[in-house]
Amino acid sequence: MVENTDDMKLDSIFEVLKSDYSFFKKHQNNFKKLQKSINKKDPLLIIVMPLIIFVNHTLRSISILYKNNCTKDCLVLSRHFIETVINIGFICATKEKSLKKNITYSIQRRFRDKKRELKINSKLMSLIHGDESFLKKLGEVDIMKNALNEYTNNHGKEINQWTKETIKEKIEVIDKKYGNYVGDILTFAFFDIYRDSSEVIHGSYYGFLVVTGLVERPHNSFKTAEELRNFLTKNETGSMKLIFVLLSMSIVALMIILNEELNLEFDIEKCKNLLLDYADLEMLKKQ
Repeated sequence: MVENTDDMKLDSIFEVLKSDYSFFKKHQNNFKKLQKSINKKDPLLIIVMPLIIFVNHTLRSISILYKNNCTKDCLVLSRHFIETVINIGFICATKEKSLKKNITYSIQRRFRDKKRELKINSKLMSLIHGDESFLKKLGEVDIMKNALNEYTNNHGKEINQWTKETIKEKIEVIDKKYGNYVGDILTFAFFDIYRDSSEVIHGSYYGFLVVTGLVERPHNSFKTAEELRNFLTKNETGSMKLIFVLLSMSIVALMIILNEELNLEFDIEKCKNLLLDYADLEMLKKQ
């Protein structure tokens, strides 16, 4: 997964992943079609539609990054995509409760961001947007006071998450609401990408080892530079292959959720069959 602009290497990776990328693009295009079919007025869409637009942009960014051999960043954005899909599924499953929480959280977060401070050792950085006396009065309005109270803990500290449920707990809610097919997909995607991508996002040395595959084999165990390059290329190819599979499966899970909640009558079985066709093709390759 190490970035390398060598043309021969890139041609090799793109050739090996040609069918995998095509598979991913089919699901991406199906999701675009589903988005265009959304035309009803539903309170859910106040929160969900911006997130749908969000995930579409993320999928497009992943395509651009892949074409530029930025596998590490594809991994990072894949986590963002999967987490957003889980959030959309959780919001759809809990409806009014999540709608209210998202709006309340946004109200108080926007207010808090108008005036904030950061202290590092003896250095203080502060930021104020707007008139301070006006902000003080705004903080005393009932709707703002209630929002601030809801997202302040018993120690007077800000609560930085819109809901108390963890990613795991959100998937459990989704699984109960939409069944094993959707729940299993999101469980697999979460389990396979979340932990490692966290190391990459936080810029740790272990994240580098994960991305390159060297977590399994120390770099000094290779006899030649060519052997190391081949190992890195093979690891990069396998990583992108897995990313395309996880993204495609998660797209189908999201489409199932939206199709059910918004009564879109989209041909979901066709999308499921695409997953099966890919699985069959992979089995044939291994025979």
